[in-house]
Amino acid sequence: MGDEYFEVLKAKIYKDTGFDFSRYKIRPLKRRIAVRMRANKVKTYEDYIKLLNSKADEYEKLFEALTVNVTEFFRNRETFDAIESSVLPRIFQSKNEKNESLLKVWSAGCSSGEEAYSIAIMIVECLKNLPGYRFQLKIYATDLDKKSILKAKNGIYDELSLKGCPSQYIKKYFSINHKYKISNTIKNIVEFRCEDLFYDDPDLRNLDLILCRNVLIYFTKDFQNDLFSKFYERLKTGGYVILGKVEGMLGDVRKLFQPVNVKERIYQKL
Repeated sequence: MGDEYFEVLKAKIYKDTGFDFSRYKIRPLKRRIAVRMRANKVKTYEDYIKLLNSKADEYEKLFEALTVNVTEFFRNRETFDAIESSVLPRIFQSKNEKNESLLKVWSAGCSSGEEAYSIAIMIVECLKNLPGYRFQLKIYATDLDKKSILKAKNGIYDELSLKGCPSQYIKKYFSINHKYKISNTIKNIVEFRCEDLFYDDPDLRNLDLILCRNVLIYFTKDFQNDLFSKFYERLKTGGYVILGKVEGMLGDVRKLFQPVNVKERIYQKL
């Protein structure tokens, strides 16, 4: 389709929107752009550039294609089990020993909110079994896709999204009327924001836990390493970062974190 016009397309999108495609791996980027080209029945990047000039809502649809994520409540349950058994007890103990009252979590690339609400439910449930522990829990969840963030804020899901959610949690934390609506008890813990992973949000500092699962696979190694360095800056000493099953740390960034559970991609800041 012409790599010359592919570079022109990337430059145009950056100029028009500020969206930096240099972070993306080329092959998945081209695949996702091709989805929009097929939808609009255009065959060349040159024609797609012309389409972007003439079709007002195409940028929004392009960003939806670029940021689409498959997600559900308690996706990869074994990862959540490892968090419950190996990560949360250590965080709770550390906070108790230091007399800290705020527990902060970041769901980075949160899509439509299932992950953020899942970790909120898990932490609330764990704290119920520790009556001597008193923490304020705050979860920040960010994504670039405005529609996903809006859905997350609404907190209404279909049955398929909850196929992996334990039945006792569904009964306790959802109201059911054709759809499943998350309870205010959990909803009020999570704050959703439409932000880039590198946006300098002052709330995303001194974090205890970062979940960034199945996001990094689309980005270049250089970008991934820059992001790991950013995670390191934003985490408290001893804080945790959790990646997706096919993601990992390579190169010098491995000196910044120690593996806690390699299989579940759980790492701790040194």
